[in-house]
Amino acid sequence: MFARCGCEPRTVDDGAIARAREDFVEALRAGDATAASAVYAADAKLLAPWADVFAGREAIAAFWRAGLDAGIAGIELEELTVAGGEGLAWEIGRYALHLEPADGRPVVDRGKYLVVHELQKDGSWRWAVEMFNPDAPPARSSGVEAPTGSLSAATPPPSDSGLPARL
Repeated sequence: MFARCGCEPRTVDDGAIARAREDFVEALRAGDATAASAVYAADAKLLAPWADVFAGREAIAAFWRAGLDAGIAGIELEELTVAGGEGLAWEIGRYALHLEPADGRPVVDRGKYLVVHELQKDGSWRWAVEMFNPDAPPARSSGVEAPTGSLSAATPPPSDSGLPARL
């Protein structure tokens, strides 16, 4: 049995949250880790699979910069739900991370994500905590998408890339 807070989820500014998500997607597509990290709060935490916690916007920008250097070509984020209130909101969704590594073989890493959004003093919503995990263990793609519900994930980046064992 799960404990409940006794509060009903309230409507949040899902338009502002959607814009932040779109800004993040566009920044990665453009290869701009600094712009991608701008959607995070200054003291945000990123919990990536098989890695230590990345704390703060600078560390998060370094994570995404290393990912871009390793071949991230873009990301798709599909929101499944957004709810919250009292200055916090949570978003649950699915992602597809597209990589084009140096060997040229495309890779698609599919999985789930959770973002906790925090209302800032300036009225903007920023990502306070992000956590994501793949749907399946790493496997190379031949460029053909895996069936729905499964994942064709990235091979771990080179050890000198600065990335954790997985994105």
